[in-house]
Amino acid sequence: MTEYGELSGKVVAVDFDGVLHSYTSGWTGYVPVDPPEPGALRFVHWLIGQGAEVVIVSSRANRPEGTEAIRTWLRTHGFPELEVTQTKVRAVAYVDDRAVPYAQGDWDDCQARVSLLSGSNRNERRGPHVKTLFPSADAAEDINELTSRLVRDGYVYLPGFLPADTVEAVTGQLRQALHKIGWLAGPDTSKVAPGAEPKFTGDSFRQVYPVIQQLEEFHQLAHDDRILRLMAGLLGGDIFCHPAKVCRISTPSAGAGAYFTRAHQDFVVLHTCSDVLTAWIPFTPCTPESQGLRILADSHRDGFLPTDASVGGARPLYLPVAADDPRWMTADYAVGDLVVFHSLTVHGAGPNASDTVRLSADVRYQRTGDEPMRAEFAHPHGWPRTPDWDELCAGWSTRAWVDTPDTVPLEPMPTDVSYGEYLSTLVTPPSRLLGL
Repeated sequence: MTEYGELSGKVVAVDFDGVLHSYTSGWTGYVPVDPPEPGALRFVHWLIGQGAEVVIVSSRANRPEGTEAIRTWLRTHGFPELEVTQTKVRAVAYVDDRAVPYAQGDWDDCQARVSLLSGSNRNERRGPHVKTLFPSADAAEDINELTSRLVRDGYVYLPGFLPADTVEAVTGQLRQALHKIGWLAGPDTSKVAPGAEPKFTGDSFRQVYPVIQQLEEFHQLAHDDRILRLMAGLLGGDIFCHPAKVCRISTPSAGAGAYFTRAHQDFVVLHTCSDVLTAWIPFTPCTPESQGLRILADSHRDGFLPTDASVGGARPLYLPVAADDPRWMTADYAVGDLVVFHSLTVHGAGPNASDTVRLSADVRYQRTGDEPMRAEFAHPHGWPRTPDWDELCAGWSTRAWVDTPDTVPLEPMPTDVSYGEYLSTLVTPPSRLLGL
């Protein structure tokens, strides 16, 4: 008969990454790739020997494939069958490498411990100034709560909102296209080809970008029912997707503490409607070494901000916000995640110091018939350097992914003033969503 100890019948919750799974490679997808932490197996067997019920609590379990990946990893490394969940359980103890114990009333000790954690491991590699976005997966089915958070924070971050395999199918198409032009080492990897130095110039843009924009699957993803329902709920009415969709191809270049995409607001190019929401979709995982979207917390409440031509760029689109501004927030995004933000929310992209090409999309939505759209967004992103739809859509099953509703007025850009002069006189239309 087994002699159980003082833990008999009690639950002990154990974190996975950084506790059982060594996580030395960082986030590489839902399948864990690293070995166990030394002594982890012995510790789990000790808990069970004490009569404890061991429960693995991990954000990987926010999707069924993540849960199964953990179970497979446990079996591979000789662990017993354990319950795996993403939900906080009632437990006598939590074993977590990022936990801070609280002794009643001793907030000074908590503050000291949090300060130590905030400057170590992945936060140190990402930059100690960059905070983590607040996830809203818990409210994914509650449109009123999501709307409230969008209005409050200027964004909603939805880990695992889209099926990973749906997004990865598009990732595969993008990789194949970039492999064919010599940028990637193979059609099933994001690693840069040996000897290649991928970067955008006038010539490479005309070579690369049309190949991406002619992929029907890239445009079709923006019309996924889940995204359309979410956007209709957040905007409170019938919506349409802007035909112009941005594919972000972030090549290895920017060092730590820099930008890949400089700080800006989407309204700086939209002009005619303030309540436009952008869906940001990562096609490849983002890590501290290859950062994705950054959000400047609460910046949407400041209205349309004056740009600074000295920051750089062919047009004065960017803001004088330092890359180490303490308000920046990001996350280690996984394929299937989604971030939605308002056109007045300041955002950018962190550096890519890896040996891979980071891929993502910006897709914009607004209500149908309320306000006009800039005429250029009825064309492909990058037009006229990018060919128009007649050429890009040849061979597609339908052009519905890039049609503009007849009820949407198209307003051309004024041609009698410079871009900077136009922005200096631009007044933001009232925002129904933000109440501004």
